[in-house]
Amino acid sequence: MTDKYRFLKITMVIAILGLLFACFWVDYQQMGRVTLFDWLKRIDYEAKAKEIDSAIDKGLAELGVGRKDIIEKYSKKEKKGKIEWTHTTKRVRVSPKEPLEKYEKAVTQIVKRKGGRIVKVKKGEIKGKKILSMKIGIRKIPIQRLILEQPKARVAIIIDDLGMGGRATKELLAIDRPLNFSILPFLPHSKDIASKAKKKGFLVMLHLPMEPKGYPARDKDPGKGAILMSTPRREIAKIIARDLSGIPYVQGVNNHTGSRLTEDKEMMNLILKELKKRNLFFIDSKTSDESVAYREAKRLGLKCGERNVFLDNEIDLDYIKGQIRLLAKIALNEGEAIGIGHAHSLTVQAIKETIPELENQGIEFVLVSELVE
Repeated sequence: MTDKYRFLKITMVIAILGLLFACFWVDYQQMGRVTLFDWLKRIDYEAKAKEIDSAIDKGLAELGVGRKDIIEKYSKKEKKGKIEWTHTTKRVRVSPKEPLEKYEKAVTQIVKRKGGRIVKVKKGEIKGKKILSMKIGIRKIPIQRLILEQPKARVAIIIDDLGMGGRATKELLAIDRPLNFSILPFLPHSKDIASKAKKKGFLVMLHLPMEPKGYPARDKDPGKGAILMSTPRREIAKIIARDLSGIPYVQGVNNHTGSRLTEDKEMMNLILKELKKRNLFFIDSKTSDESVAYREAKRLGLKCGERNVFLDNEIDLDYIKGQIRLLAKIALNEGEAIGIGHAHSLTVQAIKETIPELENQGIEFVLVSELVE
């Protein structure tokens, strides 16, 4: 009786082990090499894939890569045996200021920390852009393909003094690259141009008139809506509000003229504090080498930048192309650069004709909001 009981126990143990092995083998075929501990600890692949994707987004955000840098993202439901999950493909633009290896290391650490693994890494270059492709998985299930694109440099071109309309403005609106329209207040077509620029996907700015050196000479008049050195301090906020009221979709401001006023720390502080209240960034047009505007904006914690190159101080096609190439050179050396031009037909022609040249160097045209910090 004892032997029969022992035999029955052994048979039952073998049967249970056999059943466990059979289940384990099926999962092994579906999921790849796993330990028994892994197998016993079942995974919700759908939830885990979302968790890893969210963690990657958060980690990249800490490196300055936000939602605006996601070029493309799409998801597809996948199934393998009894396992169901969502596979995500995501293309993300990263800054040229940091080595691509830094992003790779950060993503790898995040994925491992969340229980995933980097299945495969590919590196390459397309039209001057460095490409890093990372295949991410849980066990042997591929859950994401993350593609990091790093241009050699980024360039933002601001077109100043808009608001009168005309042929050159129409030609600018037809350019199939991001541009930044800085519009003067109280001109006949200020509102209309802002609306068209927004619809096109361009960025709209207020071109805020400020007092230049030599004012009040007739040829030094900054125009309607200007802030002057004589402007009562309590009136500054009202002037900015009126200037903004006729131009929709404004995201930032740069100065029109202002070689005198931008040198004055007190006046610039009052203006910049008002812009910060309105969540607007500021670009110093650098109409004076002694301007304190950019420095004060940074000190106040306002998102800001400064002009690197004026494109069309001379209305000559070869000159303007040369200035665009200078802008490109600065961007390749420093990672980014801001140029300012105007609505001249030759400026439009120069921009259009140099786009392929710059892009073949790996330079990307962007909205200036991507370069402020």
